Amino acid sequence: MAEPMQRAVEWAKRAVAVLGDATLEPRHFLAALAAEPALAEELGRELGLPGPVALPPEMTAVAERARGTGVPEGRIPLGPSVKPVYAGLYTRHGGTVPFARFMRALLELPDDPAVRQVRELNPALEGAAPPAEDRPSTGLDHIMGDVLAVQNILSRKVVGQHNAVQQIADAVFQARISAPAESGSPRIVLLFLGPPGVGKTYTAQLLAEVLTRGDEGGFLRLDMSAFADHEGFRGLVGFEPSYQGARPGILTEFAKEHPRGLILVDEVEKSHPSVQNLLLQVLDYGTLEDKYS
Repeated sequence: MAEPMQRAVEWAKRAVAVLGDATLEPRHFLAALAAEPALAEELGRELGLPGPVALPPEMTAVAERARGTGVPEGRIPLGPSVKPVYAGLYTRHGGTVPFARFMRALLELPDDPAVRQVRELNPALEGAAPPAEDRPSTGLDHIMGDVLAVQNILSRKVVGQHNAVQQIADAVFQARISAPAESGSPRIVLLFLGPPGVGKTYTAQLLAEVLTRGDEGGFLRLDMSAFADHEGFRGLVGFEPSYQGARPGILTEFAKEHPRGLILVDEVEKSHPSVQNLLLQVLDYGTLEDKYS
């Protein structure tokens, strides 16, 4: 275990001992933050909070009682809500569990009363981000703010898709730190697969709320069933001026007005193959010829 994680587990075990519980639950790890301010400060930095994680008085009281208690001998099992969080991180990180990632995952548990108390004391944990004009446009703080907002909002509003939410947050982070701003390719491409009703479109809409904050109209949803005929691509790239009733393309016009916008291509399998080939060009090179202008 990493050092901060080791200390958190030891304090949590002390909290279990003073409370007379049988398993390690989120409240015990929250009491560990109260017992050792350095851990609360580290997690606060990771979460982008203005200071350490604020904790309810009950956590502080448990931490004070735990100070005079030795670390219990033997293994204390993880509770039913903590065990899958720990196991998932253990597998993903090759046998180690990063402290900050573990605590972040605990603070995403929706139905734990101790977690709800902490959320009430730390509104920023709800995914609220400061207005765009108050944030730096570049830098790790700005990137982490967006990534954490994505993760927190999706975790609260998309039910039963924890792994998908984590992968989306990881992809957003990877895209923000690796894709150069001047690149013509799309900054990030996400493919959501699954049966109807599992939240694919809703997830994309929530993602757009975070990533296009400050860009009114920066989200475009394309219902691809409207582009099922072989001429459908013209609706995306525009009609040549020689056509009667010529008009700009939906996609090219949006890209001009919102170069950092988010585009949802919904039900792409219903579109004509010529339209799908056009979209493959966008995914590969990030460019389209505007036929209208």
